[in-house]
Amino acid sequence: MKKCLNIWGMPRCKIRNLLRIMKLLVVILTVSISQLSANVFAQQARVSLNLNNVSIQKVFNSIEEKTEYSFVYSIQAVENLGRVTLDVENETVLNILNKCFDDTKLGFEVKGNVIVIKPKTVVVKQEKSISVEGVVTDDNGNPLPGVSVVLKGTTMGVTTD
Repeated sequence: MKKCLNIWGMPRCKIRNLLRIMKLLVVILTVSISQLSANVFAQQARVSLNLNNVSIQKVFNSIEEKTEYSFVYSIQAVENLGRVTLDVENETVLNILNKCFDDTKLGFEVKGNVIVIKPKTVVVKQEKSISVEGVVTDDNGNPLPGVSVVLKGTTMGVTTD
């Protein structure tokens, strides 16, 4: 049987186990922190571009060459965007893409080192509901059932009862 000697008031075999756990914890923390810093760095990547009257695909290629980003997009979606002129110095990739897609129906989403080009999501504001009550009458003041009431300038309406 193996004998564990006391060091600092603890058996030596327990100290070895504690050191193993501590080493494992240091490795896990190091890997986690390096992954986190890589993601933050990728989102803050800065590039300088001087492109005159080029397609948006050429902008994507230039960004891919200078950064670790990759682009995913439908060729049909970006073909009709027209030409772009960019002269930016030490600008973030996200700001450059915002300039490119400013007046278009396309947007982008960053997923790690992949930038997905997709249609902009339209946020629909829900209008407040309005309650209107009243009585529709004829010239003599008699109520008229089944009259259609339509909100002017829209197709919203109801039928009276």
